[in-house]
Amino acid sequence: MLAKETDLKQQLRAVKQALEQQKADYSANQKKLDEQKRQQQELMSQAEQLLAQLRPVFARFNELYLADVSPATLVASADIVERLARANEALEQRSKLDSALKTALEQFETILSKDAGPEFLDRLQHEQRQLPEHAGKRQQLPILHSLLQILKDAQQQLLEMGENIGGDLKKFFTVFSDINRRIALQSRRLSEAVADDLVLEGISKSEVRILSTIDELGFWQPLKHFAKLYDDWGASGKALPSDQYLNALADVVDLLRADEQYSIESLLRLELHLSEGGSELVIKNDRQLLESSSHGMAYLILCKYLLAFTRLLRGDAKVAIHWPIDEIGTLAYHNVEKLFAACSSNNIVIVGAFPNPESDVLMLFSHRYLIEPDQHEPAKRRLKRIQPKVSRLAERLASKQQEAS
Repeated sequence: MLAKETDLKQQLRAVKQALEQQKADYSANQKKLDEQKRQQQELMSQAEQLLAQLRPVFARFNELYLADVSPATLVASADIVERLARANEALEQRSKLDSALKTALEQFETILSKDAGPEFLDRLQHEQRQLPEHAGKRQQLPILHSLLQILKDAQQQLLEMGENIGGDLKKFFTVFSDINRRIALQSRRLSEAVADDLVLEGISKSEVRILSTIDELGFWQPLKHFAKLYDDWGASGKALPSDQYLNALADVVDLLRADEQYSIESLLRLELHLSEGGSELVIKNDRQLLESSSHGMAYLILCKYLLAFTRLLRGDAKVAIHWPIDEIGTLAYHNVEKLFAACSSNNIVIVGAFPNPESDVLMLFSHRYLIEPDQHEPAKRRLKRIQPKVSRLAERLASKQQEAS
């Protein structure tokens, strides 16, 4: 009996120990589970917060057409917070770029509507209609790029054409500028060539001027302005000219006629400047010359300037120049003598024709010929050297001189 009681007491102690162990294990498991619960609740709270942040992000993603977009590759260490931050940053940057792109496209379309031609605008609208319904501004960029390339090629063609036209106009200006300069140079040379070997009664001063009419041409000043802008563009190194250049080019093209032709005679004007009786005369045409002087004086004035032209053209050449002169018999004899003397001093031989073989003027010619019908063949003409009729007084004076010698 005692042994049995002892055995029961031992079992009771073992049971109590087991109960205490179970209580301790239960308490430990309960604390562990409470900690796990707390941790899970924290995870759920964090998940709810992240989900609250993801909802607007997903809403913004739903507005985008991302079927053709390749996802970005992130390292495995990137957690959801970092991914979410990157997503928000990317969406914000995309929003700013879309806003800037929209503004730029609206400005571009506004400029196109003003400057582009109808064919170009029709092509742009046609290409835009080919895009899908969900297409945005970004999808229009390849279309605009291809159209801008067309504009760039057209711009290059226009630029080359403008350079050719501008180069031709610059050459045209250079030629006319050189003519302008040469006319002024020849005018000075001609003024210097006017000598006093043919004295004109009553004329104290005589001058001939060759004036260029290039400065009076309507296109000359705009062309001069354009030539300067053309040189400035070349010196600037810029690919495109300035607006001033384009405006000047348009002005010159409007003023220049494609069928206009110019000769040297049309680009200069001859003026005679005389001082007669204290008054200055400027003679620009035949009518003014005849109104300013008598017929004989006008004849001599022209001869005086022809002498200057002849000296200028002949230069230092040792050659005789022949002058065919008409109507010389209408001049007073003393004026004809002056003319012959001036021509002789300049090695100029006067050639003339007279209906009267007995004219006193014939005495001034070294060689005199008569053209008359042939006696045997009337259809032909014969050249006969003649001597002018000498007066009896002249014959007696010549004989006296011979006797004296």
